[in-house]
Amino acid sequence: MKKISKVFPFSKFIEKKYIKSREKETGLKNIFFEKIDLSNDSSREERLKALVEALKRNGWKIKNEPKDD
Repeated sequence: MKKISKVFPFSKFIEKKYIKSREKETGLKNIFFEKIDLSNDSSREERLKALVEALKRNGWKIKNEPKDD
């Protein structure tokens, strides 16, 4: 008997269906849904930096942003 993996890529159809169901469930419109491409061995700081950059690209303002020296 062949074991079927429950892990599968997110197809565009499933992605759109998920977004619509969440909007209907919460009553809120999604501001953006952007994939952040990082490998599994990325450090926490790299993931955080990528997330902050994605938020900035989508119009978010970051309070108390650390300044690079």
